[in-house]
Amino acid sequence: MAGKIAPEALKSLLDGSTPFALIDVREAGEYNSSHIPGSSLIPRRQLEFQVPHAVPYKGTHVVVCDDDGRRAGFAAATVERMGYREVSVLDGGINRWVTDGLSTEWGMNVPSKDFGEKVEVVHHVPEIEAKELAARIQKGEKLVILDTRTPEEFRRFCIPGGRSVPGGELALRITDIARNLDKDTTIIVNCAGRTRSIIGTRVLQRMGIPKVYGLKNGTSGWVLAGHQLETGADRVDLPAPSADAVAAADAYIAVMDAKYHYEFWRPITAIRNGDLDDNPATERDPTWQPLGATPMHPEYPCAHCIHSAALAAVVETIFGTADVPELVLTSTTAPGVTHRWTNMWVYANEVADARIFAGFHYRFSNRVGQDMGRKIGEHAVKNVMQPVSGAGAR
Repeated sequence: MAGKIAPEALKSLLDGSTPFALIDVREAGEYNSSHIPGSSLIPRRQLEFQVPHAVPYKGTHVVVCDDDGRRAGFAAATVERMGYREVSVLDGGINRWVTDGLSTEWGMNVPSKDFGEKVEVVHHVPEIEAKELAARIQKGEKLVILDTRTPEEFRRFCIPGGRSVPGGELALRITDIARNLDKDTTIIVNCAGRTRSIIGTRVLQRMGIPKVYGLKNGTSGWVLAGHQLETGADRVDLPAPSADAVAAADAYIAVMDAKYHYEFWRPITAIRNGDLDDNPATERDPTWQPLGATPMHPEYPCAHCIHSAALAAVVETIFGTADVPELVLTSTTAPGVTHRWTNMWVYANEVADARIFAGFHYRFSNRVGQDMGRKIGEHAVKNVMQPVSGAGAR
């Protein structure tokens, strides 16, 4: 039989580092009005379906709560029958939690929404208003609207002409989607509200995709602006990703994971604080400036180096040479300036040098980044581009 846990004991669990699960078994409306920070909503009627996925380890301490403890008692018995060995009920429910002076919060997915708002402010994620998007659609401008919600949500309603690309797959799919777009095409990322579009837009920004905007307030903002949603759309099927798409996504994941693991300082920080690095050979230069605005994330390793090297490795692994007829890129910061390459590694090395000349990176970060990119590109080709069964030699 499940035991009871006092509010103060639960507060200690929340403040500590011991793993446990706090499940609120009320309905969504009740949870939205007020809930304990850190709790997860799984209504009593959905326990059998959702708990095994939410709490896969049966030895996890599961705390169940509701408003007064009565529903939670029945829910706890269900969780115990599912094989969980340590189950507790919040004594007196959220009513006692509040009476004891402990805090609650309102809203759904509050931590993720808070994170999304911070990402938007810190990284200046560009947005577009629903009225402006509608006007651009009316003018016939070149647009691609990517809906980052689940396919099920997309089918119910979507921005007219949008296509389903779930947010978790954006990094994987964008290379293939952008490949055939005209240079003047604008990419719009939307969800139902704000958070998923903010995060999706930021991901595409970080991957170097130009002309990308998040739809402010998503489908909700579209309706509030007086526009009609499309219903029953079936644009949800996505083809198997190409090798360079997999390489680009893997490179993005690998570099951001490494950056926030090592958290190494950028040149602007290191040079301005050269007297604080315990190295007598360095001196402080408080007025030093890079050529451009330093990216607002850790330095090591170089992201541009990983991406460009991964692309070069894909080409070289597939064709046996890094030589290409021509790679042409037009600068987004120097209008009208176009550069051409006929070898992918010459291109990748120039990308690496540019990060040094701009004052964003160190040479060792570039070398490590290129090495990571080469391995990622080779791995993608060898593990993604498998022969199609029955296709024969081509």
